[in-house]
Amino acid sequence: MKPGPDRRRSREAWVVAGLLALLGLGLVAPAVLAPGRVIVGDPQTDAIRGMWGFDHVRRSLLPPDWVLWSHEVHFPRGVLAVVLPQVSAVLAAPLGLPFGPAQGWNLAVGALLAGAAVGTAWLARRASGSWGFGLVAGAALATQPMLLHAVADGTAEHVAFWGVPVLLALLHRALAEGSPRRGLAAGLFAGAVALDSPYHAVFAVIPGLVLILTGMPARHSAGGRRDQLRTLAAAAAGLAVAAAVLALLFRNFPDLADPTGGDPSVYARNATDLRVWWRVDWNARGPREAGLAPTNIPAPVLVAALALALAGGWRGLAWAAAGACMVALSMGENQRVASELRSWLGEPGRRLGAAILQLNRALDRHPPLSAIRFPQRWLVPAALAWLVGAAHGHRRLAALLARLFPDALRPPRPARMAAAAVIAAAAAAAGLRAARWDLDYPRQELPDAAFAAWIRDQPGGGAVLL
Repeated sequence: MKPGPDRRRSREAWVVAGLLALLGLGLVAPAVLAPGRVIVGDPQTDAIRGMWGFDHVRRSLLPPDWVLWSHEVHFPRGVLAVVLPQVSAVLAAPLGLPFGPAQGWNLAVGALLAGAAVGTAWLARRASGSWGFGLVAGAALATQPMLLHAVADGTAEHVAFWGVPVLLALLHRALAEGSPRRGLAAGLFAGAVALDSPYHAVFAVIPGLVLILTGMPARHSAGGRRDQLRTLAAAAAGLAVAAAVLALLFRNFPDLADPTGGDPSVYARNATDLRVWWRVDWNARGPREAGLAPTNIPAPVLVAALALALAGGWRGLAWAAAGACMVALSMGENQRVASELRSWLGEPGRRLGAAILQLNRALDRHPPLSAIRFPQRWLVPAALAWLVGAAHGHRRLAALLARLFPDALRPPRPARMAAAAVIAAAAAAAGLRAARWDLDYPRQELPDAAFAAWIRDQPGGGAVLL
């Protein structure tokens, strides 16, 4: 007897989650399996800070401390501390207990990448109706060059992107079911995304608006529309509660008021560079430059996603437009945008670049976009938007093929999943190649500090002033 549709879909979901978990583990395997105390991340970056932060959160979970209060800093009074990504660090805390800070950090980074992949797969599956396409989308997102750059840079708050696709999937499900309870849960979860990374809370705004726009017309009856409006109201209520809690928490950190540190030129220095984009895709292969952000979405992923999005009807086009908008935001205040687009597109490109620069100058000075002092990181949610647009195109094409060919002429589901796994591997390889991880893996051996070894070897405990 064949398994029913629900059981089959559940089995496919577990297969996809398992494959993407293996991908996440594989991305950190060179550091995990290396001899000595090796962690993932380039030397002279924030990787050691990230490792310390995750271990600090793990220790803060033990009495007499609690998740936001620790006596290990500012002894003996203790201190209120939010270590970004706070929620991800709490979830990854069990990894540090058996494996220690170094391997705990490596495994936590792998888990974050796997989480981003699985969350994207879930969102893409809801848009496409296919776990096979979800597998491809998850692998493509987890290996985006700018996400891998965050790993190399040791900035865990940018690696912890998993909350954005999960939030969108929760909201999509709530709207599809017309469930205010699920809408409330999505609104509250948005607070967890913001606590993990304020960047990601901002990144979720544009895709969230597009999701509401493309999800609302799904129900045509008056009752269905009322259910969806109640769901949105519940989501807004949950978001308001989460925002109030976060406002009370972050009022204790006045330094966050000016994310630029008084230097607005960061919006230009940390913007997408189209010359780098071109070099990553088309120029001769060279070693990875640790200090150079690979501001790029790999050409194979970009072309395939846009082609499918264009076939996805107005929903696919809406997501494609959202991705293009976020790519424009990623250009920040880069003064070369107009000239670079002119070299590609002629005079219309120059005018487009000038308009992008003028718009970003206006937006970057005001919340919430003023919080994004690395505009180039908009490329990751842009890739997510294009992958969701592609999912809508996949759904339409799959429906067309189903009408043209009977079931007997279509490959069996295991064969289709195997083909999806091959395509997912190709998408992941494209991302790794663009990030140059195949040539130069980002890792470092932890240094030995003589004073730390001396303190460790002392028989008693006590506080240390640094």
